[in-house]
Amino acid sequence: MTLPLLAMMALSVAHAGLDEESPPPREDNVVELSFGYLGQWSDERNRSLELQPTAGAPPFAGSVTDPFLGKPFVGSVVAGPMLEWRGIYKQVRLTAGVRFPFSNFRPSDTLQTVDLGGASHEVVVRSMSLWDFRTGIGFEVPFKRVSPFFDVLGDVQTMTTQLSIDGATATYTGRAFSLGGRLGARYQVDHLFVALAAEATAIGPLRLGGSLQVGLGF
Repeated sequence: MTLPLLAMMALSVAHAGLDEESPPPREDNVVELSFGYLGQWSDERNRSLELQPTAGAPPFAGSVTDPFLGKPFVGSVVAGPMLEWRGIYKQVRLTAGVRFPFSNFRPSDTLQTVDLGGASHEVVVRSMSLWDFRTGIGFEVPFKRVSPFFDVLGDVQTMTTQLSIDGATATYTGRAFSLGGRLGARYQVDHLFVALAAEATAIGPLRLGGSLQVGLGF
């Protein structure tokens, strides 16, 4: 929580020289553009993956499933940048954006021995790449400079992962849709704002965490 608190304190100091009168009411129609960072605990097992044509991939690569049930697909912390556009009309929020979660892990920690067709094979997760297209419908209640909000979030999540099977490479891709919610508050200083939120998914791949965003409203 140190980073969000420092951001809020910095905005308060910057605004100390302004009038102490209550700020003018927020306009009914507002467009926001924000950039920030996300941090989440993730469980990516609840998605389907498809083997992609890969030169040199073992013929049995399409039958491999066990490696997708361990690290880094479950129990990992993901973090990364995010960009959101938002339209607000009479406190109703419509959100669209993109997110780029990164999972940091050591491939050596993912080494498994998998039995297929009576033979044992060594499998290592070499990489995992994620990106999300986010949509949201929500509502906010402005109180002077602080506006609590709640969003229902629908994310189209794309994953690409690469396995090393007995030294040969196999690439898999898959998409999933997650439905969840976000609860947070926005602190407004003129056109600049800071938003801090916690979120969780209820349907689809499970992610629990939050985000910190800074943006402009027009």
